[in-house]
Amino acid sequence: MNMPETFTAVMRKGEKMDDLIEKLSNLRCQFNCFDESERYAYHTLSEAIKVLSERPKQRWIPCSERLPDKPNMYTVTDSKGDVVRFVFYDNDSSRKYWRRCAKAWMPLPEPYRAERREEG
Repeated sequence: MNMPETFTAVMRKGEKMDDLIEKLSNLRCQFNCFDESERYAYHTLSEAIKVLSERPKQRWIPCSERLPDKPNMYTVTDSKGDVVRFVFYDNDSSRKYWRRCAKAWMPLPEPYRAERREEG
């Protein structure tokens, strides 16, 4: 199996996460784990599937459906189609601005936190 070609063809722009997880699962089945590199690839794919499956589902929320329920910074698709960061203030002026200038929004992801390793 030519692994570089296999891995570069896995994810396409705009692909849904569930479709990606299914592709990775199917790809993982192709390894017979007879040699060290295939065992490593199988393990790596298994870990990727686990992480992606446990990832919280984030989706774009149309502003016509609802606006954020608390003041904060959000990722927004604006009326021009650009992805930007907007601050939402829970007041009339902010709601009017969002309804006019924002099409959809989602919360920002959690900030990166390095894993703490146990010493000993």
